Amino acid sequence: MSKVSKEKLKKKISDEYKRSINEIDFGDNLDMKKSMEAVANDPEKVLFEDDLFNFDGSRCITNCDGNCCIGVDMVRVTPIDIEVMFESDAVKEMGWSWNEFVTIFFDIFSGDKSKIPMGIIKFIKEKNFCACPFLIPVKKFIIEGEAELRKLHQELLIGTNDKKRRKAIEKRTKVGGVCVLGQNNKPSICMLAPLGRFFHRNEENLGKTSKIEDMIEFYAITQDCACTDTTKTIKVKDFLKGFKEYNVRKQKYYDSSLEVVKKINKTFDSPLIRNIMYDFFCSIMFSEGKTEEKIEAFSKFVDSIKIRIYELLDAIMSGDPNKIKKISDEINKEIGL
Repeated sequence: MSKVSKEKLKKKISDEYKRSINEIDFGDNLDMKKSMEAVANDPEKVLFEDDLFNFDGSRCITNCDGNCCIGVDMVRVTPIDIEVMFESDAVKEMGWSWNEFVTIFFDIFSGDKSKIPMGIIKFIKEKNFCACPFLIPVKKFIIEGEAELRKLHQELLIGTNDKKRRKAIEKRTKVGGVCVLGQNNKPSICMLAPLGRFFHRNEENLGKTSKIEDMIEFYAITQDCACTDTTKTIKVKDFLKGFKEYNVRKQKYYDSSLEVVKKINKTFDSPLIRNIMYDFFCSIMFSEGKTEEKIEAFSKFVDSIKIRIYELLDAIMSGDPNKIKKISDEINKEIGL
């Protein structure tokens, strides 16, 4: 793409986002609105893979005050993100089981419209303050409790200068960084920071498709970050090394999950049973095991589950916990989990 063509496309994308912002109901998703505004307000914020942007990763350790980990309280994750986080050295050190880790740090749910199983990181909240629990060593969270964790966060926040804040962070992290999970074990949205990932419909496909592979992918700096306050530069495609493979897995997760949801809707007419299946699907996806294998097993199971689900529904209606557990265990066994 020539420089002139690229600049025109950036301007076109920016203008379209400017129009779209007024038409979208963001609800509580203010982070999405902020990201879209970044693109709408400045065409130069639009970045393609061959573009350079200012970035120095070492400043995440030496100069960061946790801007991307503090203040937001809606970091959505998939089972794949949790798999990656669970493999971090910090989590291994604690010796948690999968179920303990999921219970302590995540709320899980089925998407309101999509019904795709998703999770949200449980942020530490007090009055107007909230922060990611992985901002300092997770050991503090369990051993000293939430009150102590909040206190430690406050100490980081009120540091009067970078040197004092750096010293406070060093005391509380073995890896010397802000996120105890490490760069390779963060959720993909955190790994991508300070960039946001966007899609623009290719004019050639306008009105024909909404598939991601048929759209133009671009990126933008969507948040304040100490790492961009530098003269050092990096190409977007070099910054994305390691992220691409991770994100391919996540996209396949979304696609496969949607297929399972469609199969549930096709198999069951009853809204009540559909909701039971959505919840069951969600609980299976956040159980221990490789995500892709769980989706495949559950998809096969839906094909033969109709009779068993009605048995489970009868058990639920009877209110007999032993009967419910017996049938649930049998179903889990049939799925192979």
